[in-house]
Amino acid sequence: MVGLDAPALAERFGLRRVILAGVVAAAAGVVVIGLGVDVAASRGVLMLLAFATFLSFMTIGRIVGTGLLDRYGRVPVLRISFALAVAGALLVIFGGAALAFVGAAIWGIGAALGFPVGMSASADDPARAAARMSVVATIGYAAFIAGPPLLGFLGDHVGVLRSLLVVGAGAILALLVVTSVREPEAGTDPREGGAGRGALASDRVPVA
Repeated sequence: MVGLDAPALAERFGLRRVILAGVVAAAAGVVVIGLGVDVAASRGVLMLLAFATFLSFMTIGRIVGTGLLDRYGRVPVLRISFALAVAGALLVIFGGAALAFVGAAIWGIGAALGFPVGMSASADDPARAAARMSVVATIGYAAFIAGPPLLGFLGDHVGVLRSLLVVGAGAILALLVVTSVREPEAGTDPREGGAGRGALASDRVPVA
């Protein structure tokens, strides 16, 4: 009977890349839900309008972001996106009412692409796409489930706005591991990702 070689299995599955892509997706999930928790806690009209601004600009970010991803690649675009999410969150937390609206718009653009790109990166290898996407989706949606109670708990102790600093921390974490979602180059192993962009060798149909 052949024993289970855990390191070899992890290498074959590309576990490191999948987990880091999941971290990107989870951090993006926290970035998305943060302002919604603030709205639910404050019940104010201004915060509701700020949340509408956030969602509107997140939608714009996803529409425009597709072209940017095709032109510049995932890593540069996500680096700018998560940096914008940090800047927007800081404006909402520490700025006045006017700056909060500006921050919500910037935050929305910054939150637009992290989760879908993390999911897309998990499917770079078509042979293992289903299994990898299930792992990344589980990690990502766990953040959607655990995020509101965590922010609510922190809000009870440090205030709702200050609790949103967790959002900035999540975006910074995503910045640290964003290279895990880089597109593999043609001819490279899609389990760990390549140094640039290009079509996967596994996308080509072999000819007998």
